[in-house]
Amino acid sequence: MTSRESPAAKKTATKNLDALRDDLESLRHNLEPVMHDVNGTSSTAAAYVLDKGKNVINSAGGRLRYGRISVQPSVRKSPLKAVGAAFSAGLVLAVLSSR
Repeated sequence: MTSRESPAAKKTATKNLDALRDDLESLRHNLEPVMHDVNGTSSTAAAYVLDKGKNVINSAGGRLRYGRISVQPSVRKSPLKAVGAAFSAGLVLAVLSSR
């Protein structure tokens, strides 16, 4: 505001500014419970996803142990075939991941 503005314009601007402050305070007050609910919901969802992730990791670990136990006799019987199979699998994965 400049000094050339009329007192009525200054009063109106001040009144509008006060009304805006009141509206923002009311909005903040109204949004607090909503934000609290959102935080609670996101925490619950994060805990659920974390639990599911742990289950997947445990399941994968069990499958890997079973796979290692079931493959071990074949690897001991013919180690060169095992190295060739591992190399081939790595090559295929490298080609697929480069695309």
